Amino acid sequence: MALLTHRSWLAYRVTTVMTTWLIAIGLVSTVVQAAAPSVTHLYPWGLQQGTTEEITVQGSWTKWPLEVAGELPVGLEINPLEKAGKLSVATSTEVRAGVYHFRLFDGEGATKVIPLIVGAVPEWREKEPNGNPGEGNQVTLPAVINGQLKESADVDIFLVDLAESETLSLLLVANNILGVAMDAIIQVCDSRGFVLAQNDDERGLDPQLSYTAKRTGMVQVRIFAFPEATNSTIAFSSNADYVYRLTATTKRLLDFCLPLSVSAEAVDLQLQGTGFAIESLHWTGAVEMPYVSLAGVPGTVYVPLTARNVVVATQQSSIESPQVVVLPASISGVIEQHEDQDVFLLENLQKGESLVVDLFARSLGFPTDPLVEIYDNTGKL
Repeated sequence: MALLTHRSWLAYRVTTVMTTWLIAIGLVSTVVQAAAPSVTHLYPWGLQQGTTEEITVQGSWTKWPLEVAGELPVGLEINPLEKAGKLSVATSTEVRAGVYHFRLFDGEGATKVIPLIVGAVPEWREKEPNGNPGEGNQVTLPAVINGQLKESADVDIFLVDLAESETLSLLLVANNILGVAMDAIIQVCDSRGFVLAQNDDERGLDPQLSYTAKRTGMVQVRIFAFPEATNSTIAFSSNADYVYRLTATTKRLLDFCLPLSVSAEAVDLQLQGTGFAIESLHWTGAVEMPYVSLAGVPGTVYVPLTARNVVVATQQSSIESPQVVVLPASISGVIEQHEDQDVFLLENLQKGESLVVDLFARSLGFPTDPLVEIYDNTGKL
C-alpha cells in the first residue's frame, strides 16, 4: 500500500488526465471528415448575354454534382451537369453585363466565392496550337477571347486585320476580378513579329492598351505571362489555372464613368473610353446591381454606391479658385495633363473635428499614383 503525499497525488492525477487525453485523441482521429469542395478556376470564365455555355470547373470535391448558391439575377441560371466538373450557364438578353458571384457546396462545406463575367459582345475560345508564327487564331471583332496559358512557356497569338488609322483596343482580365496568379503582358506585333506596342501593368497586374495602325494590314496580338509572385527565372510562365479573358475591339470600349461612385439619387454618368466623346447615361439610383454597360459595347464598369455627396471635379480649379465641396463627399476626377491639379474647398468643418481623406486610384484599376496635400485657411501646407 502506497501513501499518497500531495506531490505523488498530483503526479498521479496528471498521469491519469494525460492518459485519458491521449485516448480521446486516438478515438477522434479515427473519424475521417471529407474536405469541403474547392474551385481553382472556370473555363471559360464567362459568357455573352443571351447565350448558353458549358463551363468547365477545375477543383476538388467528394461527389458530383454540387449545389449552387448565390444571389443571381432573374435570367442567369447555373446548373451542374451530370458529367463531373461541368456547368450549364445560361443568360437572357435582359441580364446586365457585369460580374456575378456564386458558390458551389455540398454537405461538407462550400467553395470560396466564384466570379462569373457576363459580357456584351460575342465570345469564343482559343484554339491550340497558336503560339508560333503562322499558328495564330484569326479573330473577328468585337470579341471576348477566352484563353488559357497552360502549356510550357505558353504564348497565345491572335490575328487581327486593321485599316490604316484604325485603333485596336485590348483589355485583359485575369489577376484583377478573377484572382488568377499571373502577371500577363499584351504585345501588338506586325506580320514579321516586330513589337509595335506593349503593355504590362495598366490595371493592377492586368494589361490594357490601344494601338492605331499606321498602314492597312494584319497585326499579331501576343499574350504571355510571368508568375504573380516574382522569382529568379526569366522564362514565360504557364499553369492550367492561367485563364484569362481578352476583350478586343476597333469600335467603342467602355473604360470608366464619372462620377466613379453614385448615391441613391439620380445622376447623369459621363461615359469614358475609346470612341466616346460627349455621351452620358442617366442613372436612376434604382438598379439592383451597380454595373454600367451598353448594349453591344464591350466593357462593363463597376460603380459603387455611397451615402456621401457625389461630386465630379471641374476641369478648372486652383488654390486661388477652388471648387467648393460640402462634406461628407465622394469626389471623382481626372488628372488630364502634366502638372494638372484639382483643388477643393471643404466646407462645414468645425474646430476639433478630424478630417479623413482616402484616395483610391490603383485599387480601382487606374495607373495613377496620386498625391494629396491639405492646406489651412491661411494657405499653409
